[in-house]
Amino acid sequence: MYGDETDDLEAEDDSQRLRNFVDKINKMGFRASTRVGYGNPKGLIPEFTKDFGADLLVMGAHGHGWFKDLLFGTTIEKVRHKVNIPVLIVR
Repeated sequence: MYGDETDDLEAEDDSQRLRNFVDKINKMGFRASTRVGYGNPKGLIPEFTKDFGADLLVMGAHGHGWFKDLLFGTTIEKVRHKVNIPVLIVR
């Protein structure tokens, strides 16, 4: 409802965890950055991927059943058709 104006404990905790993760990756000699978005992930993830100039997109699979996939669709399927880079799906 409030989009990127959302400011609660959970959102701040998520942002801090991402910053810590990126710091560790950067200290290992890789280039990493993060961005938190609000809205439809099927549209935002390809947009972010392009903005970052990403070489690889890693997505997590929730592992819910085929019925929910059929009912709601899958973010992974929609996203992988909108990006032109390899997509690694992890569970």
